[in-house]
Amino acid sequence: DVAVTGLLAGLIYAAAAFAQVGVGRMIDSRPIKPILVTIAACQPPIILLMSFQQDWPLFLAAFAAMAVVFGQIPITDAVLSRYVPDKWRAKVLSVKFMLNLCLGAAVLPFASYVLKAGGGFETILTILAAAALLIVSAALILPFQAAGEQNRAPAAQPAE
Repeated sequence: DVAVTGLLAGLIYAAAAFAQVGVGRMIDSRPIKPILVTIAACQPPIILLMSFQQDWPLFLAAFAAMAVVFGQIPITDAVLSRYVPDKWRAKVLSVKFMLNLCLGAAVLPFASYVLKAGGGFETILTILAAAALLIVSAALILPFQAAGEQNRAPAAQPAE
């Protein structure tokens, strides 16, 4: 039933969105890179696991997948605020927003193409899991920066 599917999807999104709160608290007190690498590394296997599930196991796998996807949102914004200079931040955030919109809009035609070519739900999720590996790769090349070092002004030197 479409209504039940919509209700279950809404429940998954609503509950998984709270992962942002926990991750936000973690990145306030710890270095970002290990948290990002961990969350990004969880995405491919969980998304791939979804492709083999049905019914309630799919519901639970989808919840786990959305929790790690939503958990990555505050990390992305924190990375931009910590690593992008102030004068470029608005431009970089604008590009990020535009990429999110464009890539998000491209998913439906892409999924339609895969389905018309004979692929199924499993194929789409397998492709998405492979794409999530790109996020892991990007997280691994991110420079390491200890918590509290972001945007810190250099220490004042005493006058002589």
